[in-house]
Amino acid sequence: MKITVEEIRSVNKGNVRAFADVSIADRLTIYGLKVIQLQARAPWVALPQREWTDETGKTRYSPTLKLAEDIKRAVDAAVLGAWEGQR
Repeated sequence: MKITVEEIRSVNKGNVRAFADVSIADRLTIYGLKVIQLQARAPWVALPQREWTDETGKTRYSPTLKLAEDIKRAVDAAVLGAWEGQR
């Protein structure tokens, strides 16, 4: 399956290292993926999510889409490769 990183924007906001947009098989484009890296840990890719507040007032996050595991691994590899390549 063809995964194309359309754009990758490096940032340094807390644990967020970059934002990325990818297309999958030239049929689906996902905007707003994040490269996250916690201190002394390997970076990982987070899919877009929505923020909401639960009944106790705590901020929660829910994904806006779910990818099959094989597609998620391919997206992760493409995004992390593009990010590493521009650092």
